[in-house]
Amino acid sequence: MKLTVQEALKIGRLKEANILTGYHGISNKISSVTVMDVPNIGKWLKGEELILAAGYFEQCLSSELLLQLKEKHIAGIITKLKFTRKVKKELLDQCNELDIPIIIVPADCSWIEIINPLTEDIVRKQYKIIDESLKIHNILMKVLLHGKPLSTLSNVISNITNLPVAITDSDFQLISYSSNFDWEKATNNLAFYNLIYNSNLAEDHYNNIVSGYVFFNNYLNNISRKLFILPIVHNTVKYGYILICVDITLNYLNTMDIVKIEQLSITAALEILKRNEIDNTTRRYYNLLLDELLEGNINSIEDIIEISESSNKKFYDKYYVLVVNVIKNTVNNKSDRILQNQRINILYDLIKNSIDEFCEVLFFEKGENFVLLIPQLSKEITHLIDQLYTLFFEFYKHKKIYFGISDLHKIVDTSKAYKEAVQALKFAKIYHPLNYCFYSELGVLKFFMNNANNINKDFLDEIYDKYIEPIKKYDNENQTMLLKTLDVFIQNNFSKVDTAKKLFIHKNTLRARLSRIEQIIGCELSNNETTFYLQLALKIKYFYDNYNFDDKNI
Repeated sequence: MKLTVQEALKIGRLKEANILTGYHGISNKISSVTVMDVPNIGKWLKGEELILAAGYFEQCLSSELLLQLKEKHIAGIITKLKFTRKVKKELLDQCNELDIPIIIVPADCSWIEIINPLTEDIVRKQYKIIDESLKIHNILMKVLLHGKPLSTLSNVISNITNLPVAITDSDFQLISYSSNFDWEKATNNLAFYNLIYNSNLAEDHYNNIVSGYVFFNNYLNNISRKLFILPIVHNTVKYGYILICVDITLNYLNTMDIVKIEQLSITAALEILKRNEIDNTTRRYYNLLLDELLEGNINSIEDIIEISESSNKKFYDKYYVLVVNVIKNTVNNKSDRILQNQRINILYDLIKNSIDEFCEVLFFEKGENFVLLIPQLSKEITHLIDQLYTLFFEFYKHKKIYFGISDLHKIVDTSKAYKEAVQALKFAKIYHPLNYCFYSELGVLKFFMNNANNINKDFLDEIYDKYIEPIKKYDNENQTMLLKTLDVFIQNNFSKVDTAKKLFIHKNTLRARLSRIEQIIGCELSNNETTFYLQLALKIKYFYDNYNFDDKNI
């Protein structure tokens, strides 16, 4: 909020002054007032000075000096009429072209009558900004000290600036916003690649240029608004952004508003840091609890009751274990780790608050995975898993996400449930078309997984190639239905009567088909070992039919 030449002309004896040339420079800003007491004043100037010039004005004014003064963004030159009589007209014209006002004061006006009032006004403006900044700081700190939520900060600044204000995390997820505006619509399609960089959104009270971003969408255009977006930075770490809704014709914020926004930025960074540390400590505690469960150190009702009381968390008798793997970007430095922790805390809050049943879910991290313990609730587990998958998918902006879900187990058997979920997760990542898998879906395949939870596919292929592939090939070449006949025969517990009825064929036809099958596979169906392998082969065929088992899709 600097003094301008136009404002200066309303102060003290400058009210009696008139502009000789350079009238279009009346909006030039004044940082200080100085006297031209040397001929080469250009090299001594800092910038934005209002120069008082007497004899040196007519003696030393030149085209080169004017260009120097323009480069230093001087506000203007004050002189007296008698010192302009010898100045060439082309120099006055150049002042006009460069928007350097030449201001003529009365002959009896002393420099002190100009310097003192202007200096007082400049200092008064700076004091007003500092005083306002301190007031805003005290108001915001009072809000935090009284334990008010982060959303209160946005409302406070919005009421003071009369502008809608919001705070987002580093991925532009809203975490606080004023209640006087539809922020959901205003931030639709808000992403970094949709922002327009602006190198000059405002100027702070230290005369520093404040850069940021501008954002438009259809909703904002329809109401003739746009968003100014400023990063929240503390110790070189970006914690999020402040969004200010302004009129679409506004090009920059005034100094007083940017002072208020900067105080909000500082306070928001402190609150986010505090909240992150509290949430991180809570998460570390729960992760230690998960380790205790997985290591079998919690194995009695008494242990569960003790943990429940100490953690202020309700524990249920039985849980499903869900292991979630998200293909995330690599974390390379401290800043990335801080932001990743912040995102996890937001995700945790989102899970707790999005659906009533989710507040009972226990949330952990283990290695690169999230681990959720889901109690047996009123809703079907498949429905809850669908909702959770959608939540993760949208939160992580459609990155690859995989779920593995265990069977229902007592909480003291969490270690067993975790191993089941990891097996299901491994299957989901490699084979399952939906990217999530229940352990119960694995069926017989769970017996063919090694310690690394990889399926022994060579063995499966061997069974499939011996018992299924020859029959399938025969059916294709002869237009027969031997594979279906075998499947129905096994489903009906090897009853020839029930199988014939099910297939609507004569019992002799069935005998002929079964005899042909024996010839093709080189085994007798009456042999117990053969029937075991045939049942296993048909189960393998089911998985080859329904999951991504490379070239064995049929």
